[in-house]
Order: sequence, then C-alpha cells, then structure tokens
Amino acid sequence: MQTKLRQDFERISNEIHQQYQYKMKMLRNEKENLRKQETKKIRERKDAAIAELTQKIKVKYEEIRNYYSEITNTNLEMISELKKELNTNKLDDGKQQRAMQE
Repeated sequence: MQTKLRQDFERISNEIHQQYQYKMKMLRNEKENLRKQETKKIRERKDAAIAELTQKIKVKYEEIRNYYSEITNTNLEMISELKKELNTNKLDDGKQQRAMQE
C-alpha cells in the first residue's frame, strides 16, 4: 500500500513538475519574444534618429560650405579689383612722373 501511495505521489509530483516546466517554457518564450520586439522597436527608433541627424548634418554642412565659398569668392573678387586698382595707380604714377619730367 505504501508503495502504491508513494508511486501515486511521485506520479502526481512528476505531472506537476512537467506542468510547471511547460508553463515556464511558455513564459520564457513569451518574454523572449517581447524582448525581441522591444529591441526591434528601439533599433528602429535609433536608426530613424541617426538618419534624421545625418540629414541635418548634411544640410548644415552645405550651409557652412556655401558660406565659406561665398567669402572666398568675395575675397578673390576683391583681390582682383585691388590688383587692377594697383596697376591703374602705377600707370597713373608713371604718367605723372613723365609729366613732371617734361
């Protein structure tokens, strides 16, 4: 009788243990899937933020590049004008010196 009682107890214990293991396995799978979904959402938000920042940086870079290009072009024009003015002044000085010598 004791052996039958013991066998029944062990059988019930094993069934409970198997049910627990099955429930734990299902719960772990569910939590793992939730974790993967959350990770995917976070990765998508991160990628979107990186893309947005990259676009903003490109726009700012173009603005800076245009600004300095404009300054460079203005300076080159100014240098060219000053060279012309210098040449004109040299010619005028040469004419004035010849006029004084005469």
